[in-house]
Amino acid sequence: MVKFNNRKLIFSILNIFLFSFISCKENIKESCKDEINITQKANYKINTFKNKDSSWSYDIIKNNKIIIHQTIVPALDGNVNFRTQEEAFSLAKLVVEKLNRNIFPPSLTIEEVKSVMTRN
Repeated sequence: MVKFNNRKLIFSILNIFLFSFISCKENIKESCKDEINITQKANYKINTFKNKDSSWSYDIIKNNKIIIHQTIVPALDGNVNFRTQEEAFSLAKLVVEKLNRNIFPPSLTIEEVKSVMTRN
């Protein structure tokens, strides 16, 4: 009787995990509104997406795996959100350029961030 309950518990946990993974993967597919293949050699993709609070974020994907998930503007003090899709996409392109030059982690400087920001 105990073995049966353990099997049932393990089976339930596996089902929950599998359902969560599939659900998460589907959410990623739905949020990929602006996908671009930056370079054939490295096969990086940028996905920008709008958050519930109307700010923007980006993912950088390589070989169908998210390697960077960025929800705030890097290099700036505090938690500053991307206001526009253009801001998120422009900074993501800078990061991909660094990745293509084998710079990892692809940190951005304040000057690089300010050079592409559209805000005042």
